[in-house]
Amino acid sequence: MFISEQERFDRHPLNRTKFQFEEKMKKKAIKDKKLEELRSNQDTLRARIEYETAMQEAKDQNHLRQKSLVMTDYERVLKFS
Repeated sequence: MFISEQERFDRHPLNRTKFQFEEKMKKKAIKDKKLEELRSNQDTLRARIEYETAMQEAKDQNHLRQKSLVMTDYERVLKFS
């Protein structure tokens, strides 16, 4: 895809523009790769945060349910005492 060193320094007038175009495309490819990496990292972090939030909510609901069960059992014991 990219031109070699020998073609780069050839005296042909189109080689210079070809080299410039190749360099521009190479820089664009590197920039696109970095952006994709950032997007991927953001998606991973977002997914982790959503998972941790869901787990915390489930844990809180479970805790409240257990607390409610303990209270109803205690009330039953008091009622039958």
